[in-house]
Amino acid sequence: MEKMAKWFRKVRRLLFSLWLKPQLAHLGHGSRITPPFLASEAKGIWIGAGVTIREYAWIISKCPSEREASIFIGDGTYIGRFAHISALKEVWIEENVMIGDRVFIGDETHVYADKILPIIHQGTKFQGPVVLKSGCWLGDGAVVLPGVTIGRNAVVAANAVVTKDVPDFGMAATPPLRRC
Repeated sequence: MEKMAKWFRKVRRLLFSLWLKPQLAHLGHGSRITPPFLASEAKGIWIGAGVTIREYAWIISKCPSEREASIFIGDGTYIGRFAHISALKEVWIEENVMIGDRVFIGDETHVYADKILPIIHQGTKFQGPVVLKSGCWLGDGAVVLPGVTIGRNAVVAANAVVTKDVPDFGMAATPPLRRC
């Protein structure tokens, strides 16, 4: 029974990838995307070879042109469950990056210019490109804010909020909260 379930999951992933491939800017050979998966403005998403994207991941490209990808995911990258990647202009993920479950990565912020108008109606604006260099690892629940570069083979601890660049081979962690 287990062999049959494993075979069914493999066939489902294959059929899903075949259905999804023409909607993306590129889908590399051997990439495995586990449904359910949401890709908004999929023509702006470039996925390399051997990439694994787990279930419930949500990738949003808001690029103004279908000719340019605003999200690039390099070969051999792993993206965990419920990960959320959003790009107005540029999120660049190099090869062999490991992104844990429930990670958020975005190059934009909400506009808050009018105190009377609800924020939901004020739109978003580009704040700076996000770059994840090869071999870096983002732990579960991490948040990478706009304009940040995570260095080669750097580690971002679980639940960390990254507001500044992390150097190659560096580590970023958010200090634990204290009770007052």
